[in-house]
Amino acid sequence: MLRADDIGGLGCWIKANPLLGVTITSAYLALQVKQARDIPAKANGIRRPHFCEWADAESA
Repeated sequence: MLRADDIGGLGCWIKANPLLGVTITSAYLALQVKQARDIPAKANGIRRPHFCEWADAESA
């Protein structure tokens, strides 16, 4: 499950997505983070490509 300090802060977003605002919008990323919080099954699919975190789980 996502914790608020994991991907909740803008500082983390910029660090993991250096082209934030160029190739990916902050509105899009905010929607992805909201979906990851609301739907745990989507969390690994959002963390891996957008926050460079490898997910090693048998189930979400």
